[in-house]
Amino acid sequence: MVLKSIWLIVSALFSIEAMAQGLYLREGPYRRTCRIGGGQPWVVKLPADDLELCRFDGAAVSSEAFFNFRVERRGAEAVSAYLRAADGVSCGQAGGEVLVSFDSEASEILLCRFGDGSVIEVQTLELGSGAAENRALTESLASR
Repeated sequence: MVLKSIWLIVSALFSIEAMAQGLYLREGPYRRTCRIGGGQPWVVKLPADDLELCRFDGAAVSSEAFFNFRVERRGAEAVSAYLRAADGVSCGQAGGEVLVSFDSEASEILLCRFGDGSVIEVQTLELGSGAAENRALTESLASR
């Protein structure tokens, strides 16, 4: 009876470990690339959907745009506009449209969406790639 109980406990522990590893392996490539690049995934709510951003201190860009720029080596308009504007640029001047989103604490987050669907936080774009507040994002993008 004692051996059977020990076997059940050991089996359960192995099952829990296997599930945890499986969840890690199922983490999507956008989220994984964000973490590897030094960012923190951050989900915001849009009227029709959720959007995952990759946050570096105060700067944020969509995880998909970050992945496309760092891994796929293809330009994302949001990232390109950000990198071109060392001193910052407004969303409209950069060719994007402003979207209103909300984080998990119901705080309003303004985003800038471009024609290719890539997204960057408005404040990140307005501060520009040369701003001290955006240094972590700028350095991570440069290390691709």
